[in-house]
Amino acid sequence: MMRFEGKMVAITGGGSGIGKEAAARFVAEGAKVAINGRNAAKLLAAAREIDPSGEKVVVSAGDIANPDTGSALVRCGLPFR
Repeated sequence: MMRFEGKMVAITGGGSGIGKEAAARFVAEGAKVAINGRNAAKLLAAAREIDPSGEKVVVSAGDIANPDTGSALVRCGLPFR
């Protein structure tokens, strides 16, 4: 069994670097992941790279310092539940 099967993870800065790698590792361990960052195109490219099926990664672009962006990040992950 995968350690994060049935879990949902939200990651800020998920379009590159450590955030992207963390997202990939959570997916590899069975989690579904919502990634956030400011650049929508970069997030979409990262999501396709991490999960080509499109079933385990969703994206939410915006500045996480804005409370509405944080709320949107959580909401975009809700269909996974």
